[in-house]
Amino acid sequence: MIESAHQDATPVRSARGVLDLSGTTLIDRPSLVEEQLLKTKGVIAAEINVFSHRITVVFDPSQIDLDKIKAMITLGNEARSL
Repeated sequence: MIESAHQDATPVRSARGVLDLSGTTLIDRPSLVEEQLLKTKGVIAAEINVFSHRITVVFDPSQIDLDKIKAMITLGNEARSL
């Protein structure tokens, strides 16, 4: 786990997950997917690599888990955890 801090300097535990977006249409809209994830409570960072077709998400596991993140971003498309 990675430790990071919120703006108030309170330490927060975070986890990192990588999802494979190959074969989905999500890779065509990387900024939209990142923007939507960053609005989600518990998501600290999100970055899509359009070349590898993967999204890396840093999140607070006490607020959200990777399965919920995966469910949010797939919207009928298939994403696989790496």
